[in-house]
Amino acid sequence: MFVSRKILILDDEIEICTMLSDFLTDSGYEVRYSTEIEGFLEQMNAFRPHFLIMDKYVHRHDCFSLIGSLRKVPSSQNIPILVITGCTDLEEKVRALELGADDVLIKPIQLIEVKAKLQSLARRASIYQLPTENITYKDIRVVPQSGEVFSGESRLPLTETEFKIFQVLLISKGKAVQREQLVHKTLTARNNNLRTIDVHINSLRTKLGDVGSKIKTLRGRGYMLVD
Repeated sequence: MFVSRKILILDDEIEICTMLSDFLTDSGYEVRYSTEIEGFLEQMNAFRPHFLIMDKYVHRHDCFSLIGSLRKVPSSQNIPILVITGCTDLEEKVRALELGADDVLIKPIQLIEVKAKLQSLARRASIYQLPTENITYKDIRVVPQSGEVFSGESRLPLTETEFKIFQVLLISKGKAVQREQLVHKTLTARNNNLRTIDVHINSLRTKLGDVGSKIKTLRGRGYMLVD
């Protein structure tokens, strides 16, 4: 059980909201829910949840577009999202994952499965609880809110994926980060193989200059950023 974790639920069925809220509160989570799309982003920004649980449809509004929007904002791009859907079509599940959902739960909901999926997401996301304040390392300054990286006063031309990889390595400094973990949180479902991570790492090393040499390859394990 992950005590004190905050969960925000978006579902237009009040019965599901209250059922999940009661169960997850008893399991040690702090829970809030909304039955409307309107005002949801404001509620999320105020509550700052560790997890989002959302139905695919809320009052006939397709929430897949909302997932895509959340993944474009630095403050929410790494929040684990669990999608609830009554659709068993594989293509719909793949679409949800491609847009940025972390897992999909098929109705009818089994509460014990919800809890197990949240625990799994928490384990997978533990190294990706990224800070919102600026981070400095050597002469490098990382600005999470804007997705920018500076060396002195010069902005480095990192791609979005390179920025995500560098953040993960930075907050895990001195610890090994598996290539599979980098794939899960920094690549899209359409381009999510281990060789792609290696290509991004090589590019990142070049763009970071002297700091790039601090990214060490751990044969058979992954990568590590060292002092």
